Amino acid sequence: MKASDLYIRESISEPEGESSKKKPSGSLFSDSELNHKQKAMFYSELHLMLSAGIELANALEMQVRESKGKVKQILDGILIKLVNGSSFSESLGLVGSFTDYEFYSIKIGEETGMLTTVIEELKTHYENKIKQRRLIMSAISYPILVFVTSIGAVAFMLQVVVPMFENVFARFGNDLPALTKTIISLADLFENYFLLIVLICSSLIAIFWMNRKRSSVRSFLSRLLLALPFFGEVVRAAQLAKMCSAMKLLLRAKNPLVSSLSLVKNMIGFYPIEESLEQIVTDVTAGETLHKSMAKHPIYPRKMIALIEMSEEVNKLELIFEKISDQYNNEVSHKSAIAGNVLEPLMIIFVGSIVALILVAMYLPLFELTSTIG
Repeated sequence: MKASDLYIRESISEPEGESSKKKPSGSLFSDSELNHKQKAMFYSELHLMLSAGIELANALEMQVRESKGKVKQILDGILIKLVNGSSFSESLGLVGSFTDYEFYSIKIGEETGMLTTVIEELKTHYENKIKQRRLIMSAISYPILVFVTSIGAVAFMLQVVVPMFENVFARFGNDLPALTKTIISLADLFENYFLLIVLICSSLIAIFWMNRKRSSVRSFLSRLLLALPFFGEVVRAAQLAKMCSAMKLLLRAKNPLVSSLSLVKNMIGFYPIEESLEQIVTDVTAGETLHKSMAKHPIYPRKMIALIEMSEEVNKLELIFEKISDQYNNEVSHKSAIAGNVLEPLMIIFVGSIVALILVAMYLPLFELTSTIG
C-alpha cells in the first residue's frame, strides 16, 4: 500500500473537511469494537516494530497487510488518518474503535516523546487483562460444568425416578416417611410448575439484562460479589489491580493526577471503585491528599492506603501503583488457582449429597416395609 493510494482513497471515501469535524471517540471499554486479545496483539506488534526503529506509518502499513476482516478495516482507517496529517492519537480517536483511556495515554506519549513506552504499557495492560480472565475462567469452568450437570441429574431423578417409586409406594398404601413425602412433593411441584419456573427465571434474567447499566443494579451486584466468602476478595483484588495498572500507565506518561483519576473512573467498570473515584477526584481537586481521600472508602485496604501515603511523601506515585498492581495480580493468580482446586471436590460432594439424599428418601419406605414383613 502506497501513501499516494491512501490519499486517493481518503479523498474518495471522505468529503473534504469532514474529518476535521469528527472528534475522538468518547466510547469506553465496553463499546470498543476490538476485543482485548486483538488489542494486545496490535500493541505488541506495534511496540516490536517501533523498538526496531521502524517508522509509525510503515509499522501500521505492515500490520494492515497482515490483518484481515474487521481488524484490517480499523487499522486501514488509522493509517489513512495518519498519512493525511492527523497524529496517531487523533487517528485512533477518529476511527472510533479505541477508548478514551488509550487515546489520552497515546496523546501524552506523543507529547512527552514516550510513545514507544506507552504502547508497551498498553500491551502489558491488555495482556494482564487476558491473563486474569483466563485464570478466572479456568477456576470456575469445571465447577459450573459440574453444577449444570447436577441440575440435570436432579431434574431427571425428580421427573423420572421419583414418580416410579411413587407408584410403587401407592400400591402398598402405607404411610410414607417425612423425608420421602418431601421429595415426592418437590417432584410434583417441579413437574406441575416447570414451565412457570422457567418463565420466571427467564423474565428475571431479561429484566436484569435490560437494567444491568443502572447504578442501583450495578451497586447491588458489586456489593453482592464483594460479600461472597473468599471470592469477594478475589474480585476486589482483580479490580484494584486493574485500577492500579491504569494509574501506573497514566502517571508514568506524565498525566496529571486528577486527570488520571478521572480517566480511570470512566474505564474501570466496577461500581464501588467508580463511585469512590468520583468523590476522590473532587477531594483531590480541592487540595486533599490522595491517601486521605481514599481512606474514606472501604473498598481500599489500609495497607494500600499506607503505601500510597508513603509514595506521596517522596513523589513516587507511579512506582507504588506499579508495585501494588503486581501484588494484586499475583494474589488473583494464586487465589484463582486455589479456588479451582477447592471448588472441584466441593461441587462433587454437593452433587453426591443431593443424589444420595434422593436415593435414601426413595429406598427408606422399602427398608421400613422389609423390616415390617420380617
